[in-house]
Amino acid sequence: MALSGLLTDGALPLTRLALALIAALAAPPVMAESVTYAGEDAARLKCAAMLSLAGNFARSEGRLDAAGHRKSMGAIGQLLAPLPGNGRDKARAMQGMADRIMLRSKPGALRREFKTVLPACGRYF
Repeated sequence: MALSGLLTDGALPLTRLALALIAALAAPPVMAESVTYAGEDAARLKCAAMLSLAGNFARSEGRLDAAGHRKSMGAIGQLLAPLPGNGRDKARAMQGMADRIMLRSKPGALRREFKTVLPACGRYF
């Protein structure tokens, strides 16, 4: 399943322009143990965190099978690969971003954020 198919299966219609704008402009600097992610790196990190959350939600709702989940994890790996730092830095930073996303968003707001942020993430593939 292509990233666009994963993100537009009816639950998350996306527009690439909206996602590109939000990801590039709204991604705050993120600090890992020894690396600070800002700008384009922070936008990639936000995409990885959002894709992880969306994949986990879809999996728990039965809308994503094991093969689709593996593809989602592979896409997350592709997003994180070019970032500076080691695997631990990247994983901590992504988890921190996911935690912040979950803490600040109620379910309806989170769904709207997925719809606006995830489409722009396709530019990284």
